Formats: sequence, structure tokens, C-alpha cells
Amino acid sequence: MNFFSSLFARILSFPKSLYVSIRLCGFRLGFKVPVRIHYSTKLGALTGRILLIGENKCLLYIARKSDFPYDHKSSYGTLSVEGTILLHGHAYFGAGSKVFVLKDGILELGDNVVATAEMTVICAEHITFGHDIAASWNTLVMDTDFHPIYNIQRGITYPIQKSVSIGDNVWLCTRSVVLKGSEIPNGCIVAAGSVVKAGKYRPDSLLEGVPASCKKEGITFKRTSYLKFLQINSRERK
Repeated sequence: MNFFSSLFARILSFPKSLYVSIRLCGFRLGFKVPVRIHYSTKLGALTGRILLIGENKCLLYIARKSDFPYDHKSSYGTLSVEGTILLHGHAYFGAGSKVFVLKDGILELGDNVVATAEMTVICAEHITFGHDIAASWNTLVMDTDFHPIYNIQRGITYPIQKSVSIGDNVWLCTRSVVLKGSEIPNGCIVAAGSVVKAGKYRPDSLLEGVPASCKKEGITFKRTSYLKFLQINSRERK
């Protein structure tokens, strides 16, 4: 984005950012505007809360535009918080991203969590993102499938939801899906179009396929902060 369009978007986005920050963080913290939300973002329920628990400044960006190659006019972001978001640092959800934290759900975000565009997060129980996470276009992370499944032979009903844990320095490639009960160790790469579900995986591995399995070990994602590529002002990082 050029300077003037970026400035225009920030001016239009400030009232909504202030409103959401006060609703979710309370008046004292809300006036610092820790939630930076694009003016086009659709708001759902805002009956939950955001707790800022990082040692440094914490900021949550929702559906913010950037210079990544993406059609910013094609869709809108969504934020709905009925549960709790625990924010350990800076987390960025790009254009078109949708974040739903249902009642009693806990979404925990580490520092330097970056989703480029069109990511969807649905949290009903507990989803944890570690530090230095990169999520590409059209990724989906959810800890619930909303529908009970009944095992006729065993006479049991499987739980609708189960916690999801994503470790540090993990890369979720485009169109990858992380389902309930998944535990992704530190340093893993989830290949494009793969579906991760409950299973045992080793750290620093390439996970690929439907369902995902370990295709290669001793491989990890080398990255620096994406925030500088997203044109996020360095003053906001302090």
C-alpha cells in the first residue's frame, strides 16, 4: 500500500480499534488500543476478554492490509470473542482472516504469530500458538468439529472438541488444516494442502499428506520477523 492509502486506512480503522480494545481489554488498557482492527472487519460477539500477559508490549492485528500479493477487496475479516484470548506479544492476522473464540474457549497467542491472509481460527476449548508462527493463505485451525460422532460397535460417542497445540517456529503452508486434538511440535513445517489431526510427530519435521505424516526429519523453518515486511511501524513493536 502507498503512504496515503495506508494513512487513510489507519484513520478510518481507529474508532473501531478503540471500541473493540475497550470492550475486550477494559477501559484502562483499552485506551492504549492493543487491538488494531481494519475498518472493514465484521464484528461478532464481543462478550469475552483479551488478557495481555506478555513481558513487552502486546498488540493484536485483525484483518490488517499489507503489501503481500493479495486482492484486498475480495473478502472481509471477522472477529468474534465470547471466550478468552491470551496475548503474549504481537500477533497478526492478515486481510480476510476470521477469528472465532467461542464461549469457554481459550485462544493463546505467542509472540510474532503471523497469518498472511484468509486464515480461519475456530476455538471452542483451547488452542495454543507458540512463538514465531507463520501461517500462509487459507489455513484453518479448529479444535472442534461441532458434530458428535457415534461409534456403533463400541457404543461410545467421540468428544466434539479437543485442545490444539502448535509449538514454536512452525510454518503452516497454504491451505493446510489443523484439526482437534492436534499437537504440532517445535520447528515443524506443515506442507500445502495437508490435514493434521491427533497423532505423534517429532520436532523439526516436514508433515505432509491427508492425514499428515512425517515425510522428513531434521528440517525446520528458518525465519525472521515477518512484521517488517508487513509495514508495521517499528514504534508499534516497542
